Amino acid sequence: MKLASLFNTNTKYAYKIIAKYRNKGIIEYITDLKIDHIIELLKNETKYRIYKNKSLADEDGFGSTQNFTRAFKTQTGISPSCFCMELNKSLTADILNNCKENLNNSIASSVRTVVSAFRIKLRLCLIFKFLYC
Repeated sequence: MKLASLFNTNTKYAYKIIAKYRNKGIIEYITDLKIDHIIELLKNETKYRIYKNKSLADEDGFGSTQNFTRAFKTQTGISPSCFCMELNKSLTADILNNCKENLNNSIASSVRTVVSAFRIKLRLCLIFKFLYC
């Protein structure tokens, strides 16, 4: 195993160290790392959200789509498809909130402009009325 050779030790000892400090076997630990990586990709890069489960599985080196889907659901509690739908709902809600906020700011700015113009017009009327009295 490459991991063991990186630490200049044997495979059995490397497995023991991971089991001791990560409280899981080497396969489970590596699977969790892969799923964490896919979750980060899905959260940070929207293009991955349209990928099929097979493509996501291939992206992180899973042997099969079934293994990937099972591992993903075990770690997150939902399927990769549901996870992507939830992320997209969240993104849509954020976009809508930003649009509403921008619209509200725009309306408020327009109202301020109209009120300001009305005040100026009112002052001018009062000045002209005073001058012509």
